[in-house]
Amino acid sequence: MSGMGCVHDFELIKLPEYINIEEDNDTIYGRTIKSAIIHDDVIDYIDSQIGVEDNLFYQVPSINPGYEEAPYKNLIPKDEGFNSFGVTIFNQYSIKELRAMFLQWRVIAEKMPEAFFHDLDSQYQFDRLELLKNIDLCLNFVEELQNPQYILYHGGI
Repeated sequence: MSGMGCVHDFELIKLPEYINIEEDNDTIYGRTIKSAIIHDDVIDYIDSQIGVEDNLFYQVPSINPGYEEAPYKNLIPKDEGFNSFGVTIFNQYSIKELRAMFLQWRVIAEKMPEAFFHDLDSQYQFDRLELLKNIDLCLNFVEELQNPQYILYHGGI
């Protein structure tokens, strides 16, 4: 991808064994193991290809840390979808839907041209191989969620 702009950050975070309960609950404590980014225009492109109602981005069980307190590793998600403009947390209870979403995106990305602009007004040219690499990273993150010591952190645009 050339340019940065509005990106969605995906971080696989390993949670510590112990969190001091006096610590601030607004902070995600843990160590980022790996990260990937996907530009917001890619999600818009996927929406244009399959429709917003069919993009699993809006249906994955999720945790909004603005409404739910840590620890997140065993918390059953009460929300659905990603917070486009803030933080969303995914844990072991989101594996099936996250895997399906990233596989859905991969199928669409495989059909994209090598390099493309989402629309004529876009400033960002996307490289299909780089996008596929980031989607595959996210798929690997999802598999790590089987261990409850890991969460997937999503930072919206």
